[in-house]
Amino acid sequence: DDDEPEVEDDLHFGVIDLGEGADPYEILCGLADIGCSDGVLTWQEIGILHALGDAMNISREMVSAALVRASNSSNVNVELAEE
Repeated sequence: DDDEPEVEDDLHFGVIDLGEGADPYEILCGLADIGCSDGVLTWQEIGILHALGDAMNISREMVSAALVRASNSSNVNVELAEE
């Protein structure tokens, strides 16, 4: 039904192949840095980064590690409240 709102949990990127020589974890760390660049990390950003990690075949623990590294590298507030 086209009248139903799109649910953010349906975010799927498929398979992301970065090619030979690329380090998916380093790329995800860069994306985490971008997510934290405004000084705020939200549930939505965390979910998007986990979906990207899934698509790049990176374990959820490594995605969380990238997020922790990025949020610790600068003054970032983590907002855990649902909007």
